[in-house]
Amino acid sequence: MSQKDNGNLENEWTESHRDAEEVDRSDTWILARMDEAGNFLNDEVSQKAKEIKKMKEEVKEGILKVEVRVREGHEKTIHGVSLGEKNARVSITKVIQGNAKIPFPIGDEILTVQEAMGTFIAWPRNMIIAGNNGITSHVLAAKKTEKAHAKKMKKTYKVIEDVEPELVVQIGPNYPSAMKRLWTWAKEALSGGRKISFELRKEAFGFTKKQIMFLSDIYAVCSGGEMPRNKHDNLICSFLNEYVKKYKMVNKISFVDTGTIGAIGCGSAVQRSRELCTRFKDSTKGQHFLLSYNDVNHWPLTVVNPDTEVVYYMDPLKRRIANGEWVDVVDNAIKMYKEDLKKVPKKKVLWENMAGVPVHTGTKDCGLFVMQYMMEIIHDKELDYANKWLRRSNLVYTEDDINEIKAEFAKYFMKHSAS
Repeated sequence: MSQKDNGNLENEWTESHRDAEEVDRSDTWILARMDEAGNFLNDEVSQKAKEIKKMKEEVKEGILKVEVRVREGHEKTIHGVSLGEKNARVSITKVIQGNAKIPFPIGDEILTVQEAMGTFIAWPRNMIIAGNNGITSHVLAAKKTEKAHAKKMKKTYKVIEDVEPELVVQIGPNYPSAMKRLWTWAKEALSGGRKISFELRKEAFGFTKKQIMFLSDIYAVCSGGEMPRNKHDNLICSFLNEYVKKYKMVNKISFVDTGTIGAIGCGSAVQRSRELCTRFKDSTKGQHFLLSYNDVNHWPLTVVNPDTEVVYYMDPLKRRIANGEWVDVVDNAIKMYKEDLKKVPKKKVLWENMAGVPVHTGTKDCGLFVMQYMMEIIHDKELDYANKWLRRSNLVYTEDDINEIKAEFAKYFMKHSAS
C-alpha cells in the first residue's frame, strides 16, 4: 500500500465515520449488577458504572471508539508497506466499539478495531489527541473539530504518547521448556510486526476461517497465563479439539467461535443468540458445547446442552451465576434452536453452578483454569463432570497441572503453526 493509497483511505474513512453510535448494552450491564434496593454489588462495579455514565455523557458530543498507545521510532514501514509521514505507529490498548473500522486495513484479515488488538497499525496523526502526562485515562472522550460546527463530524481519538515497552517473559526454574522454545521462536519469527495464521476447522467450529497472531499474542500466553480474547481462545479450542478426536468425543463435544459471542465487538445480544442458535443446529443430538465466554476481563466456562436445555457454569473465581446479559444470550439461543426445530422449549432453561471446580488465586490465569476444565471434560467419556463439580469441594490444580497443559499447548502450536 503506497502513501498515496493511505491518504485516499484516510479521506474515505473520515467520511464513513461521521455519525456516532451509542455504547450498547451498558444499561443492561449496570442493572444486572444492582440489588433490589439499587445498590451496586461492590466498589469495583460502582466505579465501572461511573465510568460508563461519564462516557455516555461524552457520547453526545462524539463517541470514541478506541484508546491507543503511540510507539515512536525510526521504522518507516508497517506490515510491509510504507507508514507514511502523516501517520503514527500505534497499538490498541482499550476497545469501546469493536466493529469500528480502522483507518488502514491490513489486507482482508484486519479490518476492525477488535481485530487489530495485539498488533501495531498505522493511524493518522491529525486524528490523535495526546493524553495528559502519559497517564492512561479509563474514560475515553472524543473531540469535535471545527468542521463539527458545520455539522460535519470528524473523529479524533485519545491516545497515550509513550514508547511501547519491550516484551519480556520471566523464565524461572519451573518454567516449562516447551513454552521457552515457543517464546524463543516467536521473538525471532514474529518480530517487526510479522504475523502467522492458523485455521479454524469446520470439525471443531462448524466452519472454516483463517485467523492471525502476532508476537504480542504469544507473549500474552507465555507471560503468566493471561488468555487474550476471541481469536486466541479459538486457537486454544483448536488445540483441545485434537484431544476431542483422540478420545473419540467428536459426537459429544464441540466448540463455538468466541469471536461471535463475546461481550465486546460481537454485536447485540440478539445477534449473539442467533449465532449460537445456528451453531447448535449443526450439532449432533446431545452434544455439549464448550463456550469460553469473555466477560470484558474475565473467563468463565459455560457448557451448553441445547437438547436437554441444561447449562453448566464454571467460574475459576467461584462467582455465582449472574442474571445478566450472558444468561439471556444463552437462554434465547436455546429457545430459538428449539423453535427452529418445531419443538416447544421449556419454560425456563436450567442453569447449574459448578461450585466444586478448582479455584485460582492469581490475577491472570483464569483462562488457563478454563482450559484445564475443558480438558477434564474431554477426558470424561461419560460426561459425568456435573456430578464431580456440582457441590463445593477442595479440588485444586497444582502448578505442575497448569504447567503441563501450557507445555502441551506450546508443543501443539510449534507443530501445527510455527514454521
